[in-house]
Amino acid sequence: MTTDKALTERIVESAVVTLDTNIMFSPDPKSIVSQEFEEFLNESTEKSQLLIQVPELVVKEIIQHKVRLCRNAVDGIGNKLRCIFDCSDKRYKCPASVAQLERAVDKKVRKWFIKNRIDVIPTPHDKISTEEIERYALRNLPPFQDYSDKSQKGDKGIKDYLILKTVLKIKDGASGRRFVFLCNDSRLIVAFERELGKDENVESFKNLNEYQNLIALKYEKYSDKFVKSVVKAAAKKFYDFEKKTGLLVDSYVLNKIKKDFSSEMSTPGSVPLDLIALVTRPFEPINDGKFTLSPPKYTGKVDKLFQFLSQLHFTKRFVRQTEQPLGLPQRDERELQIVFDVHWNANISKDGRFKKKILGPINISSKSSSRISPPIIPPLKSFLGPLPLQPPFTYSPPSEEE
Repeated sequence: MTTDKALTERIVESAVVTLDTNIMFSPDPKSIVSQEFEEFLNESTEKSQLLIQVPELVVKEIIQHKVRLCRNAVDGIGNKLRCIFDCSDKRYKCPASVAQLERAVDKKVRKWFIKNRIDVIPTPHDKISTEEIERYALRNLPPFQDYSDKSQKGDKGIKDYLILKTVLKIKDGASGRRFVFLCNDSRLIVAFERELGKDENVESFKNLNEYQNLIALKYEKYSDKFVKSVVKAAAKKFYDFEKKTGLLVDSYVLNKIKKDFSSEMSTPGSVPLDLIALVTRPFEPINDGKFTLSPPKYTGKVDKLFQFLSQLHFTKRFVRQTEQPLGLPQRDERELQIVFDVHWNANISKDGRFKKKILGPINISSKSSSRISPPIIPPLKSFLGPLPLQPPFTYSPPSEEE
């Protein structure tokens, strides 16, 4: 299959993505990141090619939150142990020190990031200017807090400044790739956009939902083109007329049909008897029948498997002779038409390669019988004299279309 490389590149979102703490943070002690971010990771691997990199300070903030929860739990245990001592004069030690818990939390969090293939980028201390920090802080420039805004409380800016510098470092290492920054801190986004100026290859989003919607729109926009390209290739994967290969041959589809539907293929169906005839013979086949193949149809995708429907059209002719009153013969010729639905699946890579083909169920979609020619009814004058001899019937099946 020849696949349009530009098309496959545009089907998926290919970008370097970095995030602020608030996008992935979870207050749940059991979770490293939010459930929303977990779902984003799972979906992005299917529809996108994302390189996710986060600042070291983001990871440290997540670790620090977990450590605070552990310290609160230790303090709670300590109060209970003191109560036990006051009541019984028995001393019991806390099962773990705060230092031990800090190391355990640090190990667990960093292990999760490694497992999910998220790069942690160190803070670029060599590019941090104390003079710049001082100037930004004194002038209330983003990402530092705007003190004129009374809705903002507390001193804020140092951590965001360090995160900003790390994000800019990640952007410099993106090597021309599309760069996406996810952050719901408006001051930090303003600072980010100020540093980069106008860059069509850079975009920021306030939440995961906005970015996921963009990916979904891109996927829907180009998936139709991709499916058309795949369906075109699927025709040859089911049966290649030139090479005489494909799923039709490999899975012995015609043999399965002839075996499983032999009774349906051996009669033209329910045809009324000729009530005028004195003798009606059964239908006899004129030929063995012929299969023709329609282009496959794409029917959907389930668990990374593309589903297709290929239809095989089977035609077979039958004839029966009847003897009419006064010895008049009549030839009743019928054509049986059966459409077989052949369902099959294929595992297809993002570049359009068929990795595996799987034959599914086969069923009859439709069955009908039609008269090929009207019955031979001799003219009235034939009743007054001997009948003319009928020419022998011959049938030449059409050549198979490729």
